[in-house]
Amino acid sequence: MSPIFDESGTVFQMEAELARGGQGVVRKLRAVNSHLVKIWHSAPSQADRRRSEALRQLAGSLSDVAALPVSLAFSDAAKTRHCGVFIPLAEGLDVFEIYNMGSRRVLLPGATFELLVKTAKQTAQAFAKVHAHGLVIGDVNEKNLKVMPGHGVRLIDTDSFQVHDGERLHTSDVGTPLWTPPELQGIKLTGVQRTANHDLFGLAQLIFLLLFSGRHPFAGVPVGNDDLQPHDAIRQHAFAYAPAKLGLPLSPPKAAPSFAMLPPPIQQAFLEAFEPSSRQEGMRPSAQSWADLLVNLEHDLIRCQASPAHCHWKGAMECPWCTIFKQTGADLFPRASHDLLSSVKDPVAEVLKSHQPFAFQVTTETAAVMPVQIPIQPGPQGLMSWCSRLLFRQHWQKNWQQEEMRKQRALIKDISDKIRSLQQVQRQVIVNYQRDFQRHKKSLQDWLKRQPSMAKKRSQFLEGVLKSNNQESLNKHLECMMLQDYKIPMVGDSRMAKLRSANILTAADLQPQQLQAASMPSNVITSLLKWRRRMARGIKVTKSVVLSFQDQARVEQMLQQAEQDHQRKLASVQQPLAACTKSAQQKMLATEASIRSLCQQKAQADAVLASFQSTFSP
Repeated sequence: MSPIFDESGTVFQMEAELARGGQGVVRKLRAVNSHLVKIWHSAPSQADRRRSEALRQLAGSLSDVAALPVSLAFSDAAKTRHCGVFIPLAEGLDVFEIYNMGSRRVLLPGATFELLVKTAKQTAQAFAKVHAHGLVIGDVNEKNLKVMPGHGVRLIDTDSFQVHDGERLHTSDVGTPLWTPPELQGIKLTGVQRTANHDLFGLAQLIFLLLFSGRHPFAGVPVGNDDLQPHDAIRQHAFAYAPAKLGLPLSPPKAAPSFAMLPPPIQQAFLEAFEPSSRQEGMRPSAQSWADLLVNLEHDLIRCQASPAHCHWKGAMECPWCTIFKQTGADLFPRASHDLLSSVKDPVAEVLKSHQPFAFQVTTETAAVMPVQIPIQPGPQGLMSWCSRLLFRQHWQKNWQQEEMRKQRALIKDISDKIRSLQQVQRQVIVNYQRDFQRHKKSLQDWLKRQPSMAKKRSQFLEGVLKSNNQESLNKHLECMMLQDYKIPMVGDSRMAKLRSANILTAADLQPQQLQAASMPSNVITSLLKWRRRMARGIKVTKSVVLSFQDQARVEQMLQQAEQDHQRKLASVQQPLAACTKSAQQKMLATEASIRSLCQQKAQADAVLASFQSTFSP
């Protein structure tokens, strides 16, 4: 496969095709895990280049929310044939996999409504940042958003963003009908100036899909006899969840979450985003407004008492997910099966399996050598050369060619020595990397083996809650035992009065700290605590063995907190592995670029020497 060059002249080898679209093909780069290259199907125009250059200027500022082009791509070392762009690799889940119940349960077991709210908030924040830099996304759709749970979201396929390069506006000429706002439906988008207000229609759809677990805002039950497809409903502003008094042709589908499960400001924001007046510029809620609303919703979430895996807005009349479960038998947010998680044969091996050393290779002398054109070697010039030709017609060319061939051989040897030296540097980098990687992996393995399993944690939490409940039940009985009603060894009337003045009235109040604060002698404290233990042993308390819904919720919250703590610590322990690989990659890429450049120089020198040898006659 042909090599590809970036703006600095560094050469890269393209590998497997990752994606193909109407505009171009996205491919991996050999030995590069952080970036990809997008090669356009047809040669880009000057305008395409200006757009890419304008977007590249903003790549650093928006790197956390958008995978903007970081360099132009060229098919030749002279950088005369522009053919695409280099883009950051944005890994993560498709937003569809987050809001769809089936994929979410497989990929993110135990995820709750809180994840959907957080993803919607991060999406709004990403749109707000892009708009703040003067860009318009244009082709907003669910395929152009990657979600990294716990690490935010990232917009992809960004080389079609609308951008102004200072002289000309480069419009976004693509769109997806199901995501195109009503005012642009049916219009040829080529050359149409898009606005942030157009983007905000698609943003509202993304947020709705997330908050309603995959329900589309323009898919519902027809009020009349005519079946209305989503793209037709969009044209008519037929928001299925709008109040019936508006007389729209759609009503919410059966067993869908109630619109009232959301705070009134968010309900109003959806209406403003989808109603007919939203066509006017600036009428749809801004991305920052959405972000603020979703931050508030995130803070106002509570857990359902009936099912700890259900969380919802605290102002909802009832848990929307329990309601759907009762109606359909489908639990959109089922409790994570900790037994299933703990049934993995070797959880340590499962984690370690995902950490394998990168297979670095020493760069060979044939790496990415471009075809070399053999130049026509000019003869020596000047007065002495002219005299040599005239007086020594038989020998001048032979002497000149021999000297030039000697110079080329010396040059080839010097380049070969430099290449071998750099290859030795690469070999040492690989040796050091493999040693460091295995050392860090051993540290990770040791740490994992010391961690209790999820089943053990659950058992400990259950035992703790039951013990707490039983202690609480015992304390209630002890609180009924008034000290003044009993004859306690070493406690006469004066000491009983002293206990009353210290507010120590019942057997439950007999605690070491309280007795010391009441200035009781140590032998009296021992006698009182001994009497309390004797009283406790004589009480018949029915120990609880079954948890209430509230207790189950406590255990689930403790497990989730423990898992979050575990994941944070795990990320910290794994960080040296990633840093080790990244450091080695940077060193290998730096030496690889030098070797490739030297290989090209050597190929050129070999070609020059071959041209001399083909014409040299001893």
